[in-house]
Amino acid sequence: MRIADLGALTVWRGEPGSGAPADVGGPKPRALLGVLALLGGRPISAERLAGTVWPDRSPAAALPSLQTYVAKLRQILEPGRAARTPATVLVTSPAGYALHLPTDSIDSRRFATGVPAVHAQLTRPTSGLPTLPPGISGTVAGELRARLTELLDLWRDTPFLDVPDDDRVIAERARLEGLRLVAVEDLALLRMAAGENGPVADALLPLLPDHPVREPLWALTALALARAGRQGDALDTIRRIRRALADELGIDPGPGLQDVETAVLRQDERLHWQLAMPITVSTRPPVDAVAAPPDRTDDTAHDWPLVGRDPELAELDVVLRRATSGRTTAALIVGEAGIGKTRLIDALTTRARVAGMTVVTATCSADSGAPPLWPWRRLLSQLDTATTADGLSPNPLPDLDVVTPFLDDDPADEGTRFRWWEAVVVRLREAAGTTPLVVVLDDLHWADPSTLSLLQHVVDRCRTARLAVVLGRRPVPDPAPPLAVLGESLARHDALRLDLAGLRPPDIEALLRATSPGLEETPVKRSADDLWARTKGNAFFVTELIRLSRQGGATGDIPTSVGDVVRSRLQQLPAPSRETTLAAAVVGQRFDALLLSAVTGQEPDVVLEAMEPAVTAGLIAEIDAARYAFAHALVRDAVVSSLPLTRRSRHHAAVAKALEEGHTLDPATARSEAVRHWIAAGPLYAGRAWRAAAAVAADAAALRAWDEAAALLRDATLAAATDPLATDQQRYDLHMQRADVCRWRADQDGLDEALLAAYDTAAARGDVERAARAAIGTIEAAVWLPRVFDTVEPRIVDALRHCLRELPSRESELGCRVMLALASELYYADAPQERAALVEQGLAVARRLDEPDLLVWAMTAAFQATWRPGTREERFGLAREAVAAAERTGEARHLAIARYLLAAAAGETGRIDVMWEQIRRGREVCQAHSLTSPLVALGWLEAPWLALQGDVARAWELTAASAQLMEMTSMPHKATAPASTALVLQMITDDIRPETVDAFAAMAEHSHLPMHTTLLWMLVRTGRRDEADLHLRTRGVPRPKDTWMRSSLDAQIAEIAAALGDVDLAAGVYGRLAEQAGTPAAAGASSAMGPIDTYLAVAAATTGERAVAARHADDAQRLCEQWAIPLAAQRLADFRSRYGF
Repeated sequence: MRIADLGALTVWRGEPGSGAPADVGGPKPRALLGVLALLGGRPISAERLAGTVWPDRSPAAALPSLQTYVAKLRQILEPGRAARTPATVLVTSPAGYALHLPTDSIDSRRFATGVPAVHAQLTRPTSGLPTLPPGISGTVAGELRARLTELLDLWRDTPFLDVPDDDRVIAERARLEGLRLVAVEDLALLRMAAGENGPVADALLPLLPDHPVREPLWALTALALARAGRQGDALDTIRRIRRALADELGIDPGPGLQDVETAVLRQDERLHWQLAMPITVSTRPPVDAVAAPPDRTDDTAHDWPLVGRDPELAELDVVLRRATSGRTTAALIVGEAGIGKTRLIDALTTRARVAGMTVVTATCSADSGAPPLWPWRRLLSQLDTATTADGLSPNPLPDLDVVTPFLDDDPADEGTRFRWWEAVVVRLREAAGTTPLVVVLDDLHWADPSTLSLLQHVVDRCRTARLAVVLGRRPVPDPAPPLAVLGESLARHDALRLDLAGLRPPDIEALLRATSPGLEETPVKRSADDLWARTKGNAFFVTELIRLSRQGGATGDIPTSVGDVVRSRLQQLPAPSRETTLAAAVVGQRFDALLLSAVTGQEPDVVLEAMEPAVTAGLIAEIDAARYAFAHALVRDAVVSSLPLTRRSRHHAAVAKALEEGHTLDPATARSEAVRHWIAAGPLYAGRAWRAAAAVAADAAALRAWDEAAALLRDATLAAATDPLATDQQRYDLHMQRADVCRWRADQDGLDEALLAAYDTAAARGDVERAARAAIGTIEAAVWLPRVFDTVEPRIVDALRHCLRELPSRESELGCRVMLALASELYYADAPQERAALVEQGLAVARRLDEPDLLVWAMTAAFQATWRPGTREERFGLAREAVAAAERTGEARHLAIARYLLAAAAGETGRIDVMWEQIRRGREVCQAHSLTSPLVALGWLEAPWLALQGDVARAWELTAASAQLMEMTSMPHKATAPASTALVLQMITDDIRPETVDAFAAMAEHSHLPMHTTLLWMLVRTGRRDEADLHLRTRGVPRPKDTWMRSSLDAQIAEIAAALGDVDLAAGVYGRLAEQAGTPAAAGASSAMGPIDTYLAVAAATTGERAVAARHADDAQRLCEQWAIPLAAQRLADFRSRYGF
């Protein structure tokens, strides 16, 4: 087992990196394990451990959670431990908890002991030039270098990243950071001894700004620069540190730095010291450079981090490890263009170089004019340079230009070719005998036959050398014989084969966070999903789209680089294949040969033949017999963009016609796909487009596929607007059809847009009846008031008033609806007398006409228009009438809304048994008919009551489900309703968190709802008295408007007055609460808080009327028992104890 805690905590079972890390859980168990790892086996008491992990809680309150997490961690750390046997890793002693693991099993301990051990062997005087101790051998220096590389590779990020800051954690981090700098300095010295002066300087220079007065680091940097021939940069470095020491500390540089400066000025020969023997790389594999969790890769050669390739890097690390142990090992990385093969190979070669291996690389050329064996020429040239730099004299190879004529298949030439092939094998063995060797050949699909033959010879003949052969190529469906034979040889020798897939959405999320740190969580996830949908994770396409987005490009734009690549591949296709591919791109991301045959006028066999070059080029993939898909949506977009608009329009029309005639292998989607193409075909085909869209939308609505129907009808209305042959009546019908669908999917914005468009169309013709039908549509079967708090939609109000003036009579069915719709739209307007008169007249007409549909509609509208605490009983009667009428209609939407209103009114009036029955029956209707809005409303009603009854888990589950459903709609208050319900649940359970208060405060600044009173309530409930006093002085507590929120706000004000001792505030709210005695405090149908009588008692006690308070409290206790809400009873008991009544 290994615990990697130099960064985000990771637990590896068995050999590190050999599989997925153990799932430790969330932040708290990770913090707990991090603290124990930090202590390195020393025990810590449960109280101190709890205080560290839960700094915002008292230790006593955190102990139950601590014990739960300890038990879970023991299962992770000792999965095979038998039940009831003592733990041996996370142990308990009289002194507390401790982690018993070997030092090497915890990265921080391993680092803390390993670095000083290496440093002790490299100790040198503080004066004089930095150098290795006298007498140290090249072998020892090589082993020390390997050891430091191992240790530094353990460092992935800030140590103990999961542990909350306290003095002990901060001090240990600082100590380890100091040791890390010691390790960096010692490794720099060892690398300079190996002659790597330039790379050392380049590695140290970025560290200087973070350590402006660390003299050893600056001295080593200056020394490396001087040894690399950059004397001017060396002296400038010394001048900078000299100035910093003088400005910040008022001192001169120490003897070591002064000696370096003097030596540089004198160009002292001592600057170029070296070991008597060259450093040799240890044959022991540098464990953590190869096997550590592979999320720490040196990506300095790239602008973009490597993401999503940890499993592949772990497997490739094994290849390097086997090679260093003396066994020739090969790896073949296969993937489409842009998938990330070369990027992965670069990461691997970086790790190999860090591990002290020699790396030579070459890329096969796509140019047919490249000479034979061109990649091998480059590889061997690099190898000669590397070995000459090491002071070796490799055996010379035959001249390639002499060998080239003998590369054909003439048996007489076999001897010459074999001798040269063998000379290459000997050369590779010699190089690998000195330092483990990595040979990289990329783009193998373009390799000439001789290159492949020599590669096969090396794999077959060079079995036992410290050699790793890493190959990269694209998928080749039918490889030519040389490539196929090489593949067989690799398989025989147990070569690793990695078939790279695209990046997954979580990988793209990580890339977005790394390159766009300002993005919030939800946009990151949405962007990652969108990018994956367009690219299928192709790394090149992903990075180019992100780059384009950062440069201000629109979402649907195609990066120039991607367009160039796709167009280049398209131009390389034969003309018939190119034209067929262009037509296929218009069809869509997926297409079939039968449809393409009808569109292009070619026989299916000709189409199939034309697709083959596009498949080979990687533009298109064959997914089934005669079925194809573009490799990526982005590829298809780029191909489509190359078509002129007029030609594209004709292609779309041809596709739509072919689909309507049934020329497709997917008849089930033919009609909806035809709609898409008619719309894309443009204005010339607008009449075909809107008729087809409306017909398919009707089918979708019949299947309750509201989202699809709404999208189709929006397209239909836009197309009809451009069709000169469409009539006003047809356009009106389309708008009303769309409005009905938007109503079913609870899309208030879409509903308003459609109804106003329909009203305008009818009003322009002077058709007052149709205009009125459109204007009243905003409250048709509405589950809630149509507007967000305290807002009025003036366009709808003006339309309704206009219709009311123009209608022949108010005493008709339509007049009734217009009056009640106007009353509902005026709910937040300052027009109480007009509203009351409209409700009275509208109800009278509905009852006189006695039509079930009208009665349901009228009762619902009147209920909403009069929703305030003082109308509880009247609204309960209206809801009962609505249910009775809805049952007569048999209409599901009517019945669901009527049952919701009856449940709400029953709850408001204290008829809790009736409320539960109506919630149950309302849910049954909603679920049977996919009714979103009433289901959401029932959720907000039910969740607080579940919590008050003590079923807190179910309350939270229902809140989450309702919030998710509401997010799919445009219902009013969807930004605040979930947060408000969550707040009420936290208040009920006394589990309100500081971050919740802060988030609510931020939300209150921008909300339509009167949330500042609720914020003040939260501050007093959580003991933030100073903030509450300031809030009260600066904002006061306004008297709530007489709306559906008043009951809840009055109860909150009573508690605020008691907490702050404000007698006047308590006296004022007492009178308003007294009108509501015997009923629950709630915000309309949601946010139930328990009996109003509880808050009456609190208000009375604050004014000094303790006997009155006690009487109210007794009434509240009786109601808590009657309604079976023990948590409300606990709150009452707390108030009684605190305020003495």
